[in-house]
Amino acid sequence: MGVWENKVFSVKIQVQKLMKENNLSCIALHILAVVVVCNTNVWCTVTVYPTPDNLPVSYLSSDYQVWVNDVSVPVYSSYRFDGDSTTTLWGRPVSPVSFCSFDSDQKVTVKIKLGADLKNAGIDTGKITVRPLRERIEPTLTNDTFVFTIDKQPCQLTVEAGAGLKRPLHIFINPIETDIPTASSPSVLYFGPGYHIVDTLTIRSDSTVYLAGGAVIEAKYIANKPVAGNLYGKPWTGGINVFNANNTSNATIRGRGIITCRHALENGQRSSAITCDYADNLTIEGVIITISGWAGLHIRQCEKVTIDNVKMITPWVNGDALALDTTTASTVKNCFAHCADDGFEIKVRGGKPVEDVVFSRCTIWSDLGAGFGLIAESEADSRNITFRDCTVLHSTDNISSSPVIGLKIASGSGNARDYTFENIVVEETLGDKRPILKVINNWPEWHLDVPTESNNPYAILNAVPRTPTPGLIENITFRNINVLKAANTDIVVMADSIDSPIRDIMFNDVIINGNKIMANDERITLLSKISS
Repeated sequence: MGVWENKVFSVKIQVQKLMKENNLSCIALHILAVVVVCNTNVWCTVTVYPTPDNLPVSYLSSDYQVWVNDVSVPVYSSYRFDGDSTTTLWGRPVSPVSFCSFDSDQKVTVKIKLGADLKNAGIDTGKITVRPLRERIEPTLTNDTFVFTIDKQPCQLTVEAGAGLKRPLHIFINPIETDIPTASSPSVLYFGPGYHIVDTLTIRSDSTVYLAGGAVIEAKYIANKPVAGNLYGKPWTGGINVFNANNTSNATIRGRGIITCRHALENGQRSSAITCDYADNLTIEGVIITISGWAGLHIRQCEKVTIDNVKMITPWVNGDALALDTTTASTVKNCFAHCADDGFEIKVRGGKPVEDVVFSRCTIWSDLGAGFGLIAESEADSRNITFRDCTVLHSTDNISSSPVIGLKIASGSGNARDYTFENIVVEETLGDKRPILKVINNWPEWHLDVPTESNNPYAILNAVPRTPTPGLIENITFRNINVLKAANTDIVVMADSIDSPIRDIMFNDVIINGNKIMANDERITLLSKISS
């Protein structure tokens, strides 16, 4: 046993094992990490975080075993919304999802072994697909173990056993953390490795909440609360907000820990991981949010928000991924979502205009609702919104009217101008009723299942004038969009009336199922109240 000074973290760590072989040394750290010296001059660091000793066994997954550079990585369990499943989460049909996380700063070797439960479920365990496909990962199979290398941080990969949608594994590869606070750091609320059940924690301005890797923060279940509603034939109650960042300035929530509301939801109580209203200069970085009772993150009436490398798995009702709601001058980057309602979205409510927002390098698996765009509420003007360098892994929904990518003004008279969608790959959409690209203000209903005109499935039959009149939409650009596999290849641009025009919509290098969109393309459905 020796003591090694970790120059990355500037802390002393007890060394459990030191192996030297030629110019390669491997140090297995007793608490957190495995650090590999690639040669005498270059350090390759991999950090694997421990599983809390008192974590409920059901929170861990037996579907997959994962190693990075031959070090075992804990694999956790979650759910996805799955309308075909007989398994339920407080009434809602769901099926298993697994996820794991580690940090690195160089190319690493990942090994994956599929569990017997997958084979017993009828899944072909002899092949896997690794997404996003742009990473061009082609695993090799040796002795029931799949092996591949990856040199990218942050990076979120999805492994699909049997090359299908059932029981996937999400792998979250983070950059190495820097400037890590300690429990004694001033203005820091620190959660070390372990399973922490908490009531609402109020965040102060100019402070940091730090969730160390290996920390699982669980929303406390509050008994005897009044019934707030009924879904799937089961009553639900309102829960807590684990972290309350309302009315703060310069607050930060960061780390590699996990926030979950699982136990509360399993008992019919809907809690939220983080609530944030009326804040400015808020930063959320690195954490994982799984099984919230509502959205992963719903940021309301804020300014100058930065959300980076946050991963969200939200399988229940209203399980949006990340909504910037009436929030301006903000950035969302390097984030991942597997969600059961609209994904990375803009909403505009409360009469406050929204502008200057960028979503970049985000990845989504959407089982219900939209992928990227302005979705539903537009009560004030919005402009200069960009979605770039993003990926839709799957969009499995065939019942909602939301676009996979685009704008849908369902309520409000706010105008939407200067939206750009660029460098986006849609790998697969399964809904034969749902076009990938939509720019509409004519459809106030959430569902697609409403009567439509006989010659146009995208116009509601006998639509009545709406009050207030929907806002106009103009100067919308779709540039370098590649849809690899789509059940519905239509593009829909539909205005509500001459008082709510849609104009100046540009499709530049848009490819659907290998075919580029051309001028006067028959796949584009337009309403006559549009100029384009």
